[in-house]
Amino acid sequence: MSELRVCPGPFFHATSYEAVANIASEGLVPRRGGGMFSHGGYGEHSQGKVFFAKGRDAALAWFGKVEDMLEYHASDYDEEPDGRVVVLLRVDEDALVDGYDVFVDPLGDRDVPCSFYVTVPVPPEMLEFWHPTRRAWLPVEDWGPDASLGIESREFYGPDGDEVDADEAEALRDEGEDVTFGYTVYGPYDNGGFKPSAYAEKDWR
Repeated sequence: MSELRVCPGPFFHATSYEAVANIASEGLVPRRGGGMFSHGGYGEHSQGKVFFAKGRDAALAWFGKVEDMLEYHASDYDEEPDGRVVVLLRVDEDALVDGYDVFVDPLGDRDVPCSFYVTVPVPPEMLEFWHPTRRAWLPVEDWGPDASLGIESREFYGPDGDEVDADEAEALRDEGEDVTFGYTVYGPYDNGGFKPSAYAEKDWR
């Protein structure tokens, strides 16, 4: 496919933190029904497809778009970070190109060149995630609790909404009070989070 040749770099897929545990067991499954891009014309277009960005620039652009959509839908999630944090997955390019029909996404490609899709499931053994503390791509099947180390707790709030420190938060929890948290959410060009640094070229290969 000529379009693949003009889009250097691996294939990537951006998703939410809360979705990765299921992806680790079932892989990427073509969308059926609603999703984060379920509004407008893109909702219908996205049915039956798994989308990919090819190369660093496209991956960062879609990382930002997914982040925007998670924030847009934030009221649908609780205060835990898993519904608002984006995780970037890398796809085994040889396995994808050799084993699948890969199509240009005509709608997505208008916004972000080098956008593609397939219409069949992609198994977990073809996927890796960027581990933010190990600073390496790991098999998505290795996803586990230590991955949450990539989400930095930033603030604690007591039941009255006032900010409290970590010790006060623990004491309030011991008393049965509700304590909520604020989390650092990393954008596409921020250092940190579930993606390589935008400027670490070797990590995008």
